Amino acid sequence: MRLFGNRARFALGFSLIPDPDQGSTPLRRVSWGQLEIWVAGRNLTSGISRDGAVANCAEVPLAPIVAWIAKNWDPMLHETRLPLPSHSHGSAAWCVDCLISLPEEDAELDRLLDARAEWRHRHAIGSSLPDFRLPDLHLRRVNSGIELSWDDREWRSIPNGISLLEPSGTVILPANEVAEVLYEWSIATASELEAFPESAEFAQEMHNLLGAQLLTPSRLKRLQWAAGQHLQQAAQDVCRLAGLATEDLDKTVQALLGISESESVGLITPLTIPAMLFRSVRPELTSADLCRLSQAVNQLPSRADLPLRDYQQASPPSMSPETVYKDGYEKAVTFRESLQIDPSLPLLGKYDLEGGLLPKLGITIQEFTLEDKEIDGLAIFAPGKTPLAGVNLTGKYSSTRWGRRMTLAHELCHLLYDLSEEDSVGIVSNPWAPELLEKRANAFAAMLLMPREALEAILPHSSRQWTQEDLHGAMKILGVGRTALMNHLHNLGFISHSEKEAWLDNL
Repeated sequence: MRLFGNRARFALGFSLIPDPDQGSTPLRRVSWGQLEIWVAGRNLTSGISRDGAVANCAEVPLAPIVAWIAKNWDPMLHETRLPLPSHSHGSAAWCVDCLISLPEEDAELDRLLDARAEWRHRHAIGSSLPDFRLPDLHLRRVNSGIELSWDDREWRSIPNGISLLEPSGTVILPANEVAEVLYEWSIATASELEAFPESAEFAQEMHNLLGAQLLTPSRLKRLQWAAGQHLQQAAQDVCRLAGLATEDLDKTVQALLGISESESVGLITPLTIPAMLFRSVRPELTSADLCRLSQAVNQLPSRADLPLRDYQQASPPSMSPETVYKDGYEKAVTFRESLQIDPSLPLLGKYDLEGGLLPKLGITIQEFTLEDKEIDGLAIFAPGKTPLAGVNLTGKYSSTRWGRRMTLAHELCHLLYDLSEEDSVGIVSNPWAPELLEKRANAFAAMLLMPREALEAILPHSSRQWTQEDLHGAMKILGVGRTALMNHLHNLGFISHSEKEAWLDNL
């Protein structure tokens, strides 16, 4: 078994063995081998037979796996957005969860199934060998990393009655680390197949495809996968409205994504700010919203000294929803402490969020009027430029007075902690945005505006003593709406779920 990578993080291993089915195709026969897939110290290819014997690897033809990696390299390692907004913990879980509640309309069901099948074809290694019950490892881009996820609910066994031992999981690792393991494993496998006459031509084709990923990658194609394929249509609409020739379309998309084809990028392409913005909007991005988002990036003013830099820290979120919320709470508490703000005090006066705190940090607040009412806010930061916290005046929540404050606190979290590998931020807050980042930012915003000590200072000690006047007063003092206040009180353990629902109705 030749192993590539680190079993404790991510590793692929293979060895060629005789094919038990001598009647198979020549390419399958010569590429038959044993495969090991390791993620975070777990062997995804380990299984146990009906008689209790343990199998440490899968026995499969390796050629289709190499071909799948080579042909799906760009979308597999650069596309983030799932076909539907999701609360699932990873791509693999979504592929199962999206089938739990199906659309009633046949046309909608067909679209879902088609989108799911296309997604799996681009991201799930099991799609390379659908008849072999290969562990269904999914790979997709998440900011600066690659999400590795697997879920056995759709199939629980591989041939010969062997049940897989690893049911489900999700891990995020640095993108280059994952890419190097995939590349080295694929090159090594193709090199061994080159020695056989039956697979020499195939091996050479794979060498060419894989070599192109390293030597002549297309930043335009990669960043279009990151931004979403809908960008092409939106850019086409912009060109048509502006009277530009259709042959300028690629140049238009290239300009929108802020890229130059002459730059060398290697196995993985870092995401530009526009690519990060466009990947977190709904796929039906209108040409008008495309223009407004592009202008927001292009018109950022330069700024040399920036107080925000003293507090910024690249901090990728964990995969656990509970841990993500806790992380958001802790970061809000620590941030207030770093600014020496008494935790029992609301953000008023010189610490008022919009009038004092954000300007003190050098953050510009900009209003947008977008056609997509699902967008509440956006956060944009580029080194050497003024950071921007945007508020959508047509947003579902941000159009209200208190929703605006929550939106700005939410975007502040993005600007502080969601830096990419290029030391940049580009996030549009809406149901299509990366869910983990949104969950953490929601928790940060709630704790920033409503610290536990402030709640205890404002409200009577026992929730049984609370009146509507008490809660309305807390909302006014803290500058939050009833939904934000009730959810936060429930999350902190002040009230039960039933009490929360009752107060939401009463208020």
